[in-house]
Amino acid sequence: MADMSRRVGKFFSAKDVGGGKTVRAVIDKVLLDVEMRGGARDVLTFRGESKQLVLRPTITKYLMKEFGEDSDLWIGREVELYQSETTFGGDTVECVRLRSVKVAA
Repeated sequence: MADMSRRVGKFFSAKDVGGGKTVRAVIDKVLLDVEMRGGARDVLTFRGESKQLVLRPTITKYLMKEFGEDSDLWIGREVELYQSETTFGGDTVECVRLRSVKVAA
C-alpha cells in the first residue's frame, strides 16, 4: 500500500517532516521567480520527489553558506529536510528547514 499523504500539495510542509520524520533528497533544480499566490518565489526541486520546497531567506542563506552563492553549485547536493519552528506574526509556528548530508570519508 502506498502512503498517499505525501502526494497532497505541491510543496513540502512541516507536516511532511513532523514527528521526527526527515526526508533526504538530492537537489535537482533551482527554479527562479516562480509565480505563485503572493508573488514570485524561488523554488527547489528534488530528484525522485514530486514535492518542491519554496526558498525562504533562512534556507537560502544556509544553502549559500554551505554550498556557495552560485545556485548551480547546489545541484546534486544531498540535503535532509526536517521540522523546526519559527516566529510568524508574533506566533511560534512549525516550518521546514534543511541541512546538508555530510558524506563519510
